Amino acid sequence: MRSFTLIEIVVVISIILILTVLAFPNFHEANSKFALDRSIYKLSQDLRNAEEISMSARTTPLEFEGGIGPTFFPKGGYGLYFQEASSSYILFADCNGNGQYDAADDPPRADKCSEAEINKPYPEKMKDIALESGIKIGMLNPKYSTDNSLSVTFFPPDPKITIFPDASTAFITVFFGSKTEKTVSINSIGLIEIQ
Repeated sequence: MRSFTLIEIVVVISIILILTVLAFPNFHEANSKFALDRSIYKLSQDLRNAEEISMSARTTPLEFEGGIGPTFFPKGGYGLYFQEASSSYILFADCNGNGQYDAADDPPRADKCSEAEINKPYPEKMKDIALESGIKIGMLNPKYSTDNSLSVTFFPPDPKITIFPDASTAFITVFFGSKTEKTVSINSIGLIEIQ
């Protein structure tokens, strides 16, 4: 009867262990790159979804209105709000038509989104969208807002796209760790590109 010797088994197990140790760091790096790719594609898809919601002239949901009265199309359309160093972004209805996200935590505030005005905002958040674990929003351009944030709103019919702070193109960079990052851009005519 022929069988493996103890030395042959130890050599095979050693080779398998060495290959595993060499492959593990590359697996972690590849996994983080895939997470970053998934996040940037989801972000670009969410921009397209906000545009589609606006283009289809969807009314605001009853839960957003607090269950009071009829639904309506918000004065400024729908948009996404980004803030640097955050691990999420916000889908919002631009109730007062100012082209930017208003949290409206402090009075004065309107009782309903339909009653919102520039000096009397209503909380516009409809949905908080989380990025994958470990992914954060990095640089936002244009960068001259006071709170390092960016709002992109869509209003039908063409659509009219408003980028706040005022710019013709917005760049949103997401990153994982210190080396890996990807950027999505959107311009004032609605072209969304991953760079």
